[in-house]
Amino acid sequence: MTNILPALKNLLSHSSEIRTADVERIVIERFGNIGSIYNSYQDEIL
Repeated sequence: MTNILPALKNLLSHSSEIRTADVERIVIERFGNIGSIYNSYQDEIL
């Protein structure tokens, strides 16, 4: 699996209408356990 963090960072930085909670929910729904990995890096990418 490719690293999704750069893609998420790009998405968040260019889409102010997308809320972090929505992104978290989507990540958890689509990628399951990787959602917890995303959460651990959340402060870093935001």
